[in-house]
Amino acid sequence: MIDSGTPLVQTERDGSAVRVRLDREGKLNALNREILHGLDRVLDQVTEGATGDEPIRALVITGAGSRAFSAGADLKQVKSAGGTQFHADNMGGHRLFARLRALPVPVIAAINGVALGGGLELALACDIRVAVAGARLGLPEVKVGVLPGWGGTWRLAEAVGPAKARELVLTGELIGADAAARLGLVSSVHDDEAALGARVAELIGLLERTSAAAVGHAKTLLNAREDPAGVHAAAETGYVAALLGTDYFGAATADF
Repeated sequence: MIDSGTPLVQTERDGSAVRVRLDREGKLNALNREILHGLDRVLDQVTEGATGDEPIRALVITGAGSRAFSAGADLKQVKSAGGTQFHADNMGGHRLFARLRALPVPVIAAINGVALGGGLELALACDIRVAVAGARLGLPEVKVGVLPGWGGTWRLAEAVGPAKARELVLTGELIGADAAARLGLVSSVHDDEAALGARVAELIGLLERTSAAAVGHAKTLLNAREDPAGVHAAAETGYVAALLGTDYFGAATADF
């Protein structure tokens, strides 16, 4: 049994797949320390289970409820963290998302609602992204005086191309699921959650008919271009830490 160690990260074994649900619906599944630690614990177990007697062939991540995959980092927690704590939290997020990329099994993001800021960055760290028609996606951090701090500044460019990534990061614009599909940010869009679930099940079935070893090696090669990520992660964290102390960020987030 896969156990995250927290009720905020619900897990279920479904045949060859492990399904994970971010379970903080009242906060639009905002990512806090407890969720990140829970996900990290899940990855330990999935990595071990990838070579077990009944091997895990896929990890699926989605959000609780129908409004959000994840609305991003928990701003209240970010604002209350001191510099040292923020640095530890943010670099921990980078390590977690890098682990998702390096996981020996494919990771599917089932985007069942808004995926904003750190929530979109979580989805960008997954291998395959599928979305419900009503989903909205974006990196709106500049609107509150900071910037994407968990890999969005380079993983978005991988997904949609450098020019469009620059536009979305620098304007903080949100886009709908259909526009995201046209850009390649998601691979498919589905009318409702039932259809989204059916596509996820279909993807799991496709993955079950592949060579686990070949898929694992393919992921290694697909991730090779992220070698500079550690340097970039440190730079992002430093910039965000500096911006947290600005009057703009304080005023823009006063109502959260």
